[in-house]
Amino acid sequence: TIEQHMELVRKRKTAARALHPPPIMTEANEIMSSSMSSGSSSDNPRSGLSLRKAWALPWVILFVCLYTFALPWIRAAIIQRYLIDHDWTVALPGLGKTLARKIFMASHMSFGAIGIVLAPFQFIGAIRRKYPKIHRWTGRLFVSAGIGACICGNIFIYLKHYVLVGGINMTLAFTFAGLFLGFCSYMCYHTASRKQFHRHREWAIRSTSQMWAPMLYRYWYVLVFLMGWDDPSKGQECDSKTDTCALYFQTFDMIHCWSYWMSAWIVAECIIATLPKEDKAEAEQSNAVSNDDGDVDVPALSLSTSTDDVSRPLLQHQGSNNVEIG
Repeated sequence: TIEQHMELVRKRKTAARALHPPPIMTEANEIMSSSMSSGSSSDNPRSGLSLRKAWALPWVILFVCLYTFALPWIRAAIIQRYLIDHDWTVALPGLGKTLARKIFMASHMSFGAIGIVLAPFQFIGAIRRKYPKIHRWTGRLFVSAGIGACICGNIFIYLKHYVLVGGINMTLAFTFAGLFLGFCSYMCYHTASRKQFHRHREWAIRSTSQMWAPMLYRYWYVLVFLMGWDDPSKGQECDSKTDTCALYFQTFDMIHCWSYWMSAWIVAECIIATLPKEDKAEAEQSNAVSNDDGDVDVPALSLSTSTDDVSRPLLQHQGSNNVEIG
């Protein structure tokens, strides 16, 4: 019967324990094992904690510096100038010649502003661990902003007949920059949805570099101007027919169209290559948490650079003597 069988199993287990008793842990052995385990654990956690702090410090400094420049620019240039005052002629020619151009330029810059604000929060471990849903939904918004900025920026280029203020060179540079941003944003979602969290974080770093690249584009122009190395009053003549300006055909400007986003990409690859090993292992496991419904965190964000509003310090093309930072 079943009862007899279960009783036989119990007897066999009891006999096995009697023949092979568990080792007796003496007090000395307990002290030795506890000291060894505490010694090994005291090294790794502390070193890991200090390593994370050391790794986080440059990011904190970087984002504080960029926010100091980005937030006032978002308020003054995007919100106040374009969305509230609807002033499309103060910075660059041809931005608001048609209603379609206004719509897609405003959408492009709005998506970019959302991405810029959200980007740093995607890398805060405390949010990912304690509030995974917030990380997921802000991540989805981040991805959507990057893809939206890419699409709207390239549609604007099409509406400009593929001639931006810096001519065909700027058109090609900004088109590739926008497409690369959109691709990085998509790969953030693609890798997260397949729970490839290590690759997911790498693509998030690349996407963030491209989201912030337009800020660096403007940042370096302002720095060069303040250092007295560039005079925006030179070459300010603009062609009303083609909506191009001689200022953006200078050697520095033509190189900077490409270098600003490619240099940000190089920095992102250097960061990825030097990530702490334990952080890489942690990202492979569950750094990005998935819930019971299969949702995963999806970081993403960014300001596409495929637009004509390059926001360089530029005199108003209508003849004003006031320097405008677009």
